[in-house]
Amino acid sequence: PMAFCQSTGQWSFQDKCTPMDCGAPARAHVDFSSCADAQHFAETCTPACERGYTGTPTAVCNGVAEWVYGGECRPVDCGPVARASVKAVDCADTAFGGQCAVACAD
Repeated sequence: PMAFCQSTGQWSFQDKCTPMDCGAPARAHVDFSSCADAQHFAETCTPACERGYTGTPTAVCNGVAEWVYGGECRPVDCGPVARASVKAVDCADTAFGGQCAVACAD
């Protein structure tokens, strides 16, 4: 942009300053739908974890038009299979999306 001193003692301006645009934020397992209006310099957005994940993610648009991410979203963990009528036979993954083979208890 340029500024020109006019004969009236006032400045006239050519062009405008536009805020740096970080674009749409993107990170695995994070829902940024609440951040549609926060994509410019120094704007902070408060996203949420997608279904099946837990955590406190954050995103801030920095001075070089890049997102700086904080926090993370980790899979929800169901823990050991706990039911009196079944027992886990093969259960290596107890996090969201994991599967365990179970058998009826004796």
